[in-house]
Amino acid sequence: MGTLSRMFFNKINVSFKKSLRIIENKKQFEHSEPILKQYGLLSLQDMYVRQCVLFYHKWIHNLLPIEIQNLLSYRKSSTRSNNKPEAANPLGIVGVS
Repeated sequence: MGTLSRMFFNKINVSFKKSLRIIENKKQFEHSEPILKQYGLLSLQDMYVRQCVLFYHKWIHNLLPIEIQNLLSYRKSSTRSNNKPEAANPLGIVGVS
């Protein structure tokens, strides 16, 4: 989860799902997935992965502010001509190989 600890993420996730159940007047142990689908919402995990993918896309296409681009320097010893990052998953996105 990047710099976010798993325990902190789980606490936020439980609160998020609890709030959905309260809004829909559902019981404590009912699944939140049908509520997410009903409102066209993403789960907290899916929101996190989406933001990571969007950030990565902006990074490799040089669409980030120059200050942030300067912080994320590419490896100069890369044999690739397009200067893309070496790692297949540099942001540690869960579920991406």
